[in-house]
Amino acid sequence: MRCQETVYLTKARIISKPDFSFYENGTKRFAEAKGFETPEWRIKRRLWEHYGPGPLEIYKGSAKSFRLHETIIPICC
Repeated sequence: MRCQETVYLTKARIISKPDFSFYENGTKRFAEAKGFETPEWRIKRRLWEHYGPGPLEIYKGSAKSFRLHETIIPICC
């Protein structure tokens, strides 16, 4: 497991730093924990749908109860 690995989205090399990256059954996956969404996050979320290097699990909630909200599977994967 790695924390805040730099991922480049698009040929313009837009940077995204998911909270965690890990391997599950030989597939590289990423995880992002969100307390609230920012305008920047909404843009990067849409970019991940098209250019992400692997599945992105999004967890939402408070420190007491995070839960898996959704998993984004990029078009390329």
